[in-house]
Amino acid sequence: MSDNRDLIRTKDEDIFRLEEILALLSWDQETGMPEKAIEGRSDQMAWIQRQISDRITDPQWESLLLSLNSKAKSLEDKVWSENLSRRYRLNKCLPVEFMSEFVRTTSIARDAWQQARKEEDFSLFQPYLEKVVDMVRKRAELTGYDGEPYNALLDIYEPGMTADKLESIFNPLQEALIPLIDKAIFLQEPKAPGVFSYDVEKQKKLHLQLLDKMGYDLRRGRMDFSVHPFTTTPGSKDIRITTHLMEDDFLNGLYSTMHEGGHGLYEQNLPALWARTMNGQACSLGFHESQSRLWENIIGRSRAFWDYFAPLMKNYFPQQMRGQNETSLFLFSNRVERSLIRVDADEFTYNLHIILRFRLERMIVNGEAKVSELPELWKEESRKLLEVVPETLCEGVLQDIHWSLGDWGYFPTYTLGNLYSAQLWASLKRDIPHVDSRIGQGDFSTILSWLTEHVHQSASMLSPDKMIKEISGETLNSRYFIDYLKGKLNDLYAD
Repeated sequence: MSDNRDLIRTKDEDIFRLEEILALLSWDQETGMPEKAIEGRSDQMAWIQRQISDRITDPQWESLLLSLNSKAKSLEDKVWSENLSRRYRLNKCLPVEFMSEFVRTTSIARDAWQQARKEEDFSLFQPYLEKVVDMVRKRAELTGYDGEPYNALLDIYEPGMTADKLESIFNPLQEALIPLIDKAIFLQEPKAPGVFSYDVEKQKKLHLQLLDKMGYDLRRGRMDFSVHPFTTTPGSKDIRITTHLMEDDFLNGLYSTMHEGGHGLYEQNLPALWARTMNGQACSLGFHESQSRLWENIIGRSRAFWDYFAPLMKNYFPQQMRGQNETSLFLFSNRVERSLIRVDADEFTYNLHIILRFRLERMIVNGEAKVSELPELWKEESRKLLEVVPETLCEGVLQDIHWSLGDWGYFPTYTLGNLYSAQLWASLKRDIPHVDSRIGQGDFSTILSWLTEHVHQSASMLSPDKMIKEISGETLNSRYFIDYLKGKLNDLYAD
């Protein structure tokens, strides 16, 4: 068993080494790669993916996993066997040539998406997106599914999740959100503070200071800039984030940085003992999103946070902050608006943006609609859910990078993350009753310690359902999120 276990560990680590190289190439493509390098880069990434696929689907895994499963005595080894078996099962049905072509296709599609955005022309993206859709449908067929093809894609990101389960969560959530949105818009001031210019370099310095306060280790990470912010892991001690700073909108950049910082903190605090193995990965994409949304929204949009952060803003931007105080910034950061852009959406409307994407994805993957119909379908769903209609493609169907990357089935994890985060926060506040006063003093260490103990260090030792139940005492319940929003409204407009 010892020899086999050592071999399994080596094979597992080799796969993650290659994935780290792929992550580094992808990071470079988004942050600094020359424009004309796309073909060469797509070839490089496709070659790396072939090496990964070869190793993941190596037939030797079958005998090794049988050995590990039959002789595993510790809980860790039993879970490791389950996690490795799941990866093998999900990938052995995907031919190496298919995965190599998938990476090549999505790499080129990502470039086409960027060009289509620049020229406001969906036709530049459509043929590439159609090929991506063909491939994700093929992946669903190769993987196998119960019920409908879209379920196969959902399960990749949130194990055990199905479209019907999501509808059972999303329908009552949508119903509860509408009156809260109406109430918030009715109560808030009719106008937001004026627009000012915020020097990007000063914003960067302030954000790095905040990341350090949050506990993000800049000796094991860095912050760069990209059109669509993301977090990536070129190594277990190399956790990189990107953000998007705007001169005329300091909140956009602030929450982008806090969001990705939350992802980065999760990655930096996974158990070192299981680095580069399946046991050392996040519980699920939904749980990963719970960490980013908790820092961005529950902490970053709280009154206590602005007690800490408003003085820093005044130090960095004294002219722009003239006449502003902790309360005005708290109110400003929580304005509710039926807006068009998901990444700019407030906590009250954000999940409606996700429901829109979920329903369109489901139709496209299940063959109920065509890619060519997406721009108009987007407008129709936006009118129904958000009561606003995009005038440009960048405000509508071209606003997200995910579909070009082949990440179909990913969007629902954002809302699952919101729901998990509210339920986790209720448990955290039960254990740390005076957490708000600590936030107000700029002390985030107790929050990070609690999250590390209860979420980060557990990694993938528990399924999402078991994780949230062990922490909170019950399975996922959207009531916590709705109660959180109701509490936010009371805090905002109690007077």
